Amino acid sequence: MVSTTHGKAAVPLLRALSLSLVLQCVGLGLLTLAQLFIARLLGAAGFGVFSYAAACASAAITFGKFGTDTLMYRRGGQYFANQEWRRFLGLFHRSCVLLLRASLAACLGLGVFAWLIYRHKGDATLGAAIIVAALGVPIVASSSLRQAALITIGETAKGLLPENLVRTTLLIGGALALGAAGINAPLPAVALNVLTYLAALLLGQYWLDRSAIGRVQTGRDSSEQSQWDSAARGLLLFLGAYQIVAQFDLLLLGILSNKTSIGIYASARQIASLGMLALFTFQIVASARIASAYSAGDRRSFSRIVDAVALSGAAFTFAYALFILIAGSWVLRLFGAEFVAGRTVLLWLIGAQVVNAIVGPAGTVVAMLGLHRAATFVYLFTAAFGAALLLVLVPALGIDGAAIAVVVTTALWGIALNVLLYRRVGTTVWIGRIRRGESSG
Repeated sequence: MVSTTHGKAAVPLLRALSLSLVLQCVGLGLLTLAQLFIARLLGAAGFGVFSYAAACASAAITFGKFGTDTLMYRRGGQYFANQEWRRFLGLFHRSCVLLLRASLAACLGLGVFAWLIYRHKGDATLGAAIIVAALGVPIVASSSLRQAALITIGETAKGLLPENLVRTTLLIGGALALGAAGINAPLPAVALNVLTYLAALLLGQYWLDRSAIGRVQTGRDSSEQSQWDSAARGLLLFLGAYQIVAQFDLLLLGILSNKTSIGIYASARQIASLGMLALFTFQIVASARIASAYSAGDRRSFSRIVDAVALSGAAFTFAYALFILIAGSWVLRLFGAEFVAGRTVLLWLIGAQVVNAIVGPAGTVVAMLGLHRAATFVYLFTAAFGAALLLVLVPALGIDGAAIAVVVTTALWGIALNVLLYRRVGTTVWIGRIRRGESSG
């Protein structure tokens, strides 16, 4: 039976989770609507260019962030809980420096990749779209750090609003404006995407300057800078490996398939990604609390938070999967008649999301508990396995083969991370553990 103290402690978490879910639902719904307008504007081939450029940028952004947003959740959450304002400010300032260096390097690296793609495929439009998307790498990385800082200090709404409401609304407005002007080329759509992130960054910085941290008058304490740098490097490898797992299918399809196939696959991928909305949202909000509870030795709070995230996320994913099973073709048709060809891909990808929900928030818990170095090898191995499987299946099955590779890879890394957690800290996070009443600590 839960004590009154623990019941009261759970209220802020539940409020934060509820608020974040609403904002993420609205944000991801608006983003999907924006993607729908862009897909209908560009057609399958043009949307393939847009989506591939976005996927390349997403991979580069992970390296550009240098692990600073996750470091903010982990260390910043502890500093804020203990009211160590000077160390929080020191961490944020150092994170900005690391992020700027890494994001500029990632931007340059993506530019080189764009040139290689042009040389390989001879497609100037695709190469140019990747270059334009690369310009947004420092912008998106900086925006993510400010989101992490705001959420860490309890400003959940202000942390999520810039990217989930403001940016997506601007993207919809911009897509409609492009359509009204008769502009149906991929490059303007990619540029529009970058500009909306700039708006999110400016708003996030505005709110951060006026937050409790922004009003702190004390100086920065950077005495733990060497520890922050070391932790950031470890997180960079971990998150970079995770991003490779998350994007390997679309990145390889850009090399193996034509633009129309990429566009059809990307539309199914976008629809399927909605299935992880709740789990992804709850992980963002609960990350700092997971780290704080575990570092404080409060295993009961740690267990309660992980259980709430896993169960709530899984319930949403299962309900959404049922909806897609019934209405998947209709949803795809909203993007355009040619996108209905991706129905089988959509079913495979929503199956991957169900698997992801079953294995639970393993990646987030591993990162928050400081096990990211060991988990990096898990991600690298599964990414290599998934890439090899995709290279075998795509020539035989087309884009369906890529989706099958995603299902297998998702199951592999999810099981492996749960095994890692059990061996290192004596717990797992898959939803079957909760049913059996296994302790999370």
